[in-house]
Amino acid sequence: LASPTASDMTLAVGGEEFSVHWSVLTCRSPVFQRMFEVGMSEAERQRVEIPDLDPVTMSRFLRFLYTGSIAGGPELIRNPAGRWHYVDGCYYEIFEDANTGALLWSETTEAKGRIHGELRPTGAMSWSARLSNGATISMTLQDGKLQGEYREGATEVVKTEAYNLDAEVCVTESWGRLLRAADKYCVEDLTVLCEEAMQARLLVCNAAAILQIANETGRQGLKVAALGFVTANEAQMRAVQQTRAFDALDR
Repeated sequence: LASPTASDMTLAVGGEEFSVHWSVLTCRSPVFQRMFEVGMSEAERQRVEIPDLDPVTMSRFLRFLYTGSIAGGPELIRNPAGRWHYVDGCYYEIFEDANTGALLWSETTEAKGRIHGELRPTGAMSWSARLSNGATISMTLQDGKLQGEYREGATEVVKTEAYNLDAEVCVTESWGRLLRAADKYCVEDLTVLCEEAMQARLLVCNAAAILQIANETGRQGLKVAALGFVTANEAQMRAVQQTRAFDALDR
């Protein structure tokens, strides 16, 4: 995918071009097969405009067609700034200094008060910090979530997985766009992957968005899972009703 070697077709999507192989697309998608084999000359097949997809979705879609996975693609969320929740009622915040661009980590708890430190990059989408209480924290941004490790003295490492409300909605919407692409081009194994990924990410902040995607794409299994989550109890249903995604839900 990273090299156009031996490619025989270009897909133009949202101002970007993707060099692809006709044989791969027609093998993986019956829609592409019909599109390219019925009524298209060889010259017409060399460059195809696809106006209803964005470049990120097309990149993920093509990665799956070629490899059977979307692993290894670009991260959908690349900036860790924001509030990150890791257990009920617990969260930390990461601020980006307006002058220096430095990332500042901070958390306030009853037991420890406020602890903070400057995150320094340790690799691709990874950071670590020496905190004000002498502890260390390291974290990696992966699949829209922050995987963290907190170590204080000789105590056991505490591992966390944190999510950000805005990031979760963004990731959910991206999965929705990928599901629509998979549905349009009849790539059934990708539609299954998208449904499973969204079901696994069901949270109060994105449940209404997932329900909307299920309605638009006619995915009944996903709809049942989203409705089950929303109506699990009265408190959860009320919380979902307070989200921006619920306000935008077609009812």
